[in-house]
Amino acid sequence: MFVLTLDKTKLKNKKTALLLFSVLFVFILTFVVIYGIKSKDYDTIDGKRLNTVVKCNEDIVRISGYFNIKINESNVSSEKIVLPKKFNQIYEAYNRLQKNIGCDLSDYMGRECVKYSVKILSDDKSDDSIMTILVCDDHFIGGDISSSDFNGKIASLNSAE
Repeated sequence: MFVLTLDKTKLKNKKTALLLFSVLFVFILTFVVIYGIKSKDYDTIDGKRLNTVVKCNEDIVRISGYFNIKINESNVSSEKIVLPKKFNQIYEAYNRLQKNIGCDLSDYMGRECVKYSVKILSDDKSDDSIMTILVCDDHFIGGDISSSDFNGKIASLNSAE
């Protein structure tokens, strides 16, 4: 532990006061940076707080549970993708779907991401829906539910509730 004590005569010295101010400033800045990094792991998604860190299959299961989606956790596939630097009409429409749950892909334009896909478990045997989530820098940034049919639909993750 480091303790610094000063009496009034030393405080009159401008260099000592500047040093004390600098040490205090660095301490406060370090605290803010560390707290900011830790709090970045949680975001408000669809009106609720969610730990957005995704590093393994258990994290994907946690995200699916957050949206009340039951998945086949033993069959998760992944692929690296790069979001376009400029969104066309399709990506703009897809981003509107993401904004429906409180995510915004425009913050990640031109960035490399990982797309995880996993089959959704359903009582309806004819339903072949897939949950897709997008992860950038180990953080959940969006996702969807889609049908594997050729003319399948795509829906927001919160439409499973």
